[in-house]
Order: sequence, then structure tokens, then C-alpha cells
Amino acid sequence: MKKISIVLTGISLCMLLISSCGSKASEKEQEQSLRDSVMHIHDSIMPWMEDIANLKDQMNLLSMDSTIDSTSKTMAIELLQQLGNGEDNMWEWMHKWRDPDSSAGHEKIMQYYSSQYQKIHSLAKVMSSAMQHAEDFLNPEDHDEK
Repeated sequence: MKKISIVLTGISLCMLLISSCGSKASEKEQEQSLRDSVMHIHDSIMPWMEDIANLKDQMNLLSMDSTIDSTSKTMAIELLQQLGNGEDNMWEWMHKWRDPDSSAGHEKIMQYYSSQYQKIHSLAKVMSSAMQHAEDFLNPEDHDEK
């Protein structure tokens, strides 16, 4: 999960550089750079969808296991819901994603990409957290060593 922080920090630094370059880069270059930052996060977290599906399968099995205690079963169900929410939110974001009309003007385009950046960045945090909690639950001995 440290990779996630490094990727997101690198992207944040890129965003800072973009905003400070203002007059140096053309408006189209700024728009493309911000769009690229959004898509970079998307492309970085898209492989997590398979990881989430695998973790959901494991949580689902645990939630139906009659040999585990009720506290663990409840935790498995809660984690299953967290993972499902992350997955659902990712699908929703992808289905709503649209490049803005180029006639919208630079400021509106930048606002749109900026809002999408915030959404996908937040989504990455939610997905990462849900996966980490599920992995810690499944592998408590790994969690104890950290």
C-alpha cells in the first residue's frame, strides 16, 4: 500500500507544477496534463478491481462459514460491504466519465478535470483503505508485524 501513497504523492506534485506553470504552458497543454493526471490515477487503481473481487470472494466465504464466531462473521460482512462500495463507486465513476466539450472554455474544462481528479483521488483512498482492512483481517499475523 506504500506504492499507492507514492503514486498519489507524485501525481499531487505534478498537479502543483502544472498550476505553477500557468503562463508557460498553453491552455490546451494544461487541460491535457490535468486530464492525464486523472487518467493516471484511474489506470493505477483499475487493477485493484481484480484484487477487490478476490477479497470480496474471501469475505463472502467467511461470512457464510458456520465455524467462525459471530464477531468475525460480522466483521467479514462489514468488510465485504466496504469492498463492494469501493468497487461500485469505481464503476459509477467510470460510467459517468466524459471528456468535456472543447467549446466549454478553458476555465470550465479545468474545473471539470480538477473535480474528476479529486473524485478519483478520493476513490483511490477509499479502495486502498477497504483492501488494507480486508487484508489485515485475513492475515492478522502480517498486521502484527507492521
